[in-house]
Amino acid sequence: NLTVRKQALGVLGRLDHGAGIMPLVDLAAPANGPLLSREATSVLASSGDPRARAYLRSAVQRDDLSDEAMAIAIRALGQQYSTQQDAALLRTAYPRVHSETSRDAIVTAVGDAGGADNVKWLLDLAKNEAETSARRRKAVDNASRAGAPIADLVAVYDGITDPATKEGLVA
Repeated sequence: NLTVRKQALGVLGRLDHGAGIMPLVDLAAPANGPLLSREATSVLASSGDPRARAYLRSAVQRDDLSDEAMAIAIRALGQQYSTQQDAALLRTAYPRVHSETSRDAIVTAVGDAGGADNVKWLLDLAKNEAETSARRRKAVDNASRAGAPIADLVAVYDGITDPATKEGLVA
């Protein structure tokens, strides 16, 4: 029963002194199947335990995770317990990630992290004509939300020809 499994994983995540973290890491392994891997990764994503964070960082660098588990790990690295090192890891992982869901998750997570390096990366992504129009627009939206200077946004506008991305800059 899926509901019972989810509840059991949630209980592991709430055990005192982080006693359930390492069993969750074991259960998150892709060999346990995509459903269990995804659900265990989801519980780990809500933890601030350093071992859970280490697992999420290693998960982003793997090639054998399901798209759903990968996107969960990526989103977690951009949320509550994120660091600038997490954002740097996501930026370097971007070229290796092939799933549209995971790529979009990286763009959002990097935008959520904010900071000058992340804004620059997002603006460079917005200028990259090899990217889809939708992703370029998403990069612009996230860069703007992350505090991109107006002058930098204007420079991107002036340097691109894609109408949808230009529209995203004006909106």
